[in-house]
Amino acid sequence: MSVRNSIKVITLAGAAAMLPGVASAANPTFGDWTATGGTISNTGGNCPTGFSCEVINSGDGFLQANVTEIADPANVFVQTIITDAGATCDNSATFCAFTDENFVKTDGTSNGIAARQSATDTALNFSSSVVINTGWALTGPSTRSVDITQALTDDPDGTASTGDEFSTSFDLGINLNTSGVQTGKSMNIAQDVALGTATDSQVFDLRERSGDLSVAAGSTTLGTPTPATVDWVAGDDVMMAWISQDVDIGGAGSSLFAFQSIENKSGTSSTTVNLASDFSTTANDPTTAPFEWGADEVATFGAAP
Repeated sequence: MSVRNSIKVITLAGAAAMLPGVASAANPTFGDWTATGGTISNTGGNCPTGFSCEVINSGDGFLQANVTEIADPANVFVQTIITDAGATCDNSATFCAFTDENFVKTDGTSNGIAARQSATDTALNFSSSVVINTGWALTGPSTRSVDITQALTDDPDGTASTGDEFSTSFDLGINLNTSGVQTGKSMNIAQDVALGTATDSQVFDLRERSGDLSVAAGSTTLGTPTPATVDWVAGDDVMMAWISQDVDIGGAGSSLFAFQSIENKSGTSSTTVNLASDFSTTANDPTTAPFEWGADEVATFGAAP
């Protein structure tokens, strides 16, 4: 595993150093392969749709192949796949315990790489995926230059409603232009702690959108007793934060509070107010007053925590 970890660090470090270019022909997709006892297969039904696959080299947990677009035989890639020795898994259906997969164009003129590494531990409820796309692999804002996702859930008793539970997730997407300059960012950080019962909980949620990954205009009004409105347009750098707690402390009652803030980090709110927040010790629902998470917030940041 240490050798594979070294390979993946070298591979992705090299990928990050390559400048993005312009995509034209069709590109293959990740995950179209299976492994049986360490033998990886990407031929037949396991080859990326619209492509033919020819194995160049293979070993236990390793495969290299030429991947050729059927409609354009000049559009050829070298695919490299690494997984655990002896692994048996269907990576087309779900991630194997460890995978490192990348595509490199062989035309000698197209710079860039498409690379993905993943780690999954079902026993520990852990998953992690890192995707890097540069050069020919970029097909527009929907194809992120860098896409990192991680999730961890600790549920000792195996139920979602009793006992102490903990979950955390992280998602970061970054877009770069042809000069390697960042053009957009999408970031989500979330943590949820259940404290022994179905109702006792602590929640932290932070989301940010900017550039070509900030795709909608909107406004949020927060503040008691003096409300303030922050608005934004597509392309602005905006950040929403939510923190809440609801804990039964026995005879002393309940420890309940919530905090929400919105910031236009671009400083372009038409109201001239670029930061607003509210705090409550009686309410902790982000979709109801004094808080706000309606259609505008959903369009920019996604569903409420």
